[in-house]
Amino acid sequence: MSHPTPDLDEYREPGPVAKIAATLTMSVVIGCVLLQVFDRYALHMSVSWTEELARLGMLWIAGVGGILAAARHSHFRVGILVELLPRKPQRVVDIIVAGLSGVFLLYVAYSGYRYCVNIADSTSPMLGISYAIPYSIIPISAVLIGVLGFWQAVINHAQQEASK
Repeated sequence: MSHPTPDLDEYREPGPVAKIAATLTMSVVIGCVLLQVFDRYALHMSVSWTEELARLGMLWIAGVGGILAAARHSHFRVGILVELLPRKPQRVVDIIVAGLSGVFLLYVAYSGYRYCVNIADSTSPMLGISYAIPYSIIPISAVLIGVLGFWQAVINHAQQEASK
């Protein structure tokens, strides 16, 4: 009995949680920057917490953006040399790249986790929150990008096996 193979394109569109997180994070950063500009040039004063919130929000924009790019399979990739290879060596190169990417993402996730543990007692001067909260996006995004990459590799393999 053959099972239908899922279409990879169904899984390339990120879910609503990722889209909402990206929209909210970007809105907060843009709002903080606009408030900074207005306060400095119109009111000739500065709200101190907006700069820190915008800076820490940029971490989340980068992390959520990486997750969205992984979901859409649109990370930067130079495939010109791989595309010159026959199909079988292409698959071998894809497996090697996926394995190396997985090892790298595990390292980033572990290092990010250790960093968050090390800075958990440090608080931001203006916001008064632990630095572990904004920096937690590093291990979170590394794990989610790795899971998405693994899932896409499984689906790609299933599609290739079904097309034989």
